Amino acid sequence: MDKTLNKHETATDVYTVLANRLCFRAWVESQKFMAIQGTPDLETLQSFMFHYADEKYLMQYTGLNDVSGNKIFECDIIEYTQHHFNTDMVKTKRKIVKWKYDKWGVYETNAGESDVKVIGNIFENPDLLQNVF
Repeated sequence: MDKTLNKHETATDVYTVLANRLCFRAWVESQKFMAIQGTPDLETLQSFMFHYADEKYLMQYTGLNDVSGNKIFECDIIEYTQHHFNTDMVKTKRKIVKWKYDKWGVYETNAGESDVKVIGNIFENPDLLQNVF
């Protein structure tokens, strides 16, 4: 870890931040079941990976939460409002969350989007894929 602690941080603080980002879920295709890692600590992560690392669809938490505080994972379907600059035009859009170009592809641009909400995922809610732009 290349992080230097400032005078207000402890090693426990850094560990907590790291553990919170190492949160996963897995789609178990054979049972049509979404397994979700429990508490975000390294012991739980190890147990989760022991049971589900061989699953075809392993999804990581992005480190981002939606407007309701729900964690946003890879393969989630999000809905958000896009405000176009210099106009009164507002659009509601849907998108699948993906890792793209070494960042999370949650937004189409870095400005003008708000009210991001997880409305489902591609496994449990395939019907929502029809309306993804």
